[in-house]
This record gives sequence, structure tokens and C-alpha cells, in this order.
Amino acid sequence: KEICVLSGLLELSKQNLETQVTENGGTVVLNPGKTTYCVVVGAEKSIRVSNVCKTGNYNVVRAQWLVHCLDAGQLLEWTPADVISAVPDTADRLAQQYDQFGDSYTQPATLHSLQQTLQQVGKKEITVEQIKILDQLLFNCVSPFSIFRGCVAYFDCYEKVGDVSTPVNTPLSSLVFDFKFQSGQVSTSVNDQTTHIVVHSSELDRLEELISYAEQRTSRAHIVQHYWLLECVEAKTRISEEKYLLHQW
Repeated sequence: KEICVLSGLLELSKQNLETQVTENGGTVVLNPGKTTYCVVVGAEKSIRVSNVCKTGNYNVVRAQWLVHCLDAGQLLEWTPADVISAVPDTADRLAQQYDQFGDSYTQPATLHSLQQTLQQVGKKEITVEQIKILDQLLFNCVSPFSIFRGCVAYFDCYEKVGDVSTPVNTPLSSLVFDFKFQSGQVSTSVNDQTTHIVVHSSELDRLEELISYAEQRTSRAHIVQHYWLLECVEAKTRISEEKYLLHQW
């Protein structure tokens, strides 16, 4: 194969790469031509590399691909991660074999290839409802690892309802961690987003006040004993609140 090496890597100079190409039966040219298999570059940001890419006449690949070939002792096929610029035929082949993020349709993923693919995927906001749909697809039900997803709970941990400056010593504090660990969202006030109000069964002093707060909201939260949360964690699924309710709406 005829290869044009424009630049090398920190650990392997241009001359070293050219020498190894020749030693392995390849032909090195100073400038790419019609018979050039590919143009190899280590430093992509140079005027010459940019000009070669703009022509669209050559497959321009990263020097790391050449290193992998030398290590493997054979000519390896290009992947999207290897290619900087491609001729139409190469671009079409890659489009048939890989998705938009460079993940192969046919080859098993490796840790390295998966890491490269994830780097190409931009971060995207996803709603709780979309995650719940994904859980349904993966587990056919509520995920056993996120049983409280979509739940927004107020824990009765304050002397004055909703006043975080008045914390009380309560066993509920340890349950907050379990709830959050299972994808529940903790609210420091009783508001329209609150889906559950969790009260310890031995500490009902503020129950009437909590009911009053909940009555003022457009959506009525489930006011439940802490046993509901414990039973959900034990069962690894979200169970009905019915037998744990402290107030019926």
C-alpha cells in the first residue's frame, strides 16, 4: 500500500512511522497522489492537513490507526474514530457499518469502543417520564434499582412543617437516604409537586398540621407511615400505599 505520512505522534515521529511502513512492505510518498491508499496524520491542526482534507480526494486517517496496524501485524479496517476525512466510497461504507455515533452495527462493543462512542453522544436532558418508560422496557415493570423514581416526598423531620431550621431527632432521617438512593426526590416543603408525605408511625404529633398543609395543595399527596417505604425497599418494588395511609382523601 502507498501511504503518505504528513505528521507523527509524540512517541513516534514522522520518520519513525515512515520507516516502519517501509519495513512492513508499504511504500511511502511525500505527497499524496491517485494511487495513495491513505494520508496519515498525527497533528490534525495544520494548514497542510486542512488543505488535503478540503480536496476530498484522499482518505485522511489518524496516525494511531497506523500504530494499531503495526502492533497487530496486519492492515486493519478503518472505523469512524480513525478517519478524519474520507472519499465518498469510504464514507458510504462507514455509514453502512456504523451509526451516527461510530458504534458498529455488526462488531461486538469493547470497553474502548464504548467509551469512544459515548464521547460522541451529546448530553441530553431526559424527563422522569421518559426514564420511567425506559425502565419499563428494560425491566417490564418498575426498576428494582429506582423504585421511587417519580416520587417527591416530604419527610416529617421538622418541628415546624417546611421549616428546615427546626430539625428534630427522628428515625426518619436514615430513611431519607434509602429513598434518595432509589431515585426518589426529597422535598423540604409540602407543595403541589409533593406526591408523598412520610410520617414515622410513632411520631404523629404533626399529623393534623400536615393534613392541613396537604389540603391546601392542588394535588393531594399520599400521607403514609414510614413502613410503606421500608416495605417497598424490602420488596424491591413500589407497593400500594393503601394499607399504610394515615389519611384518606
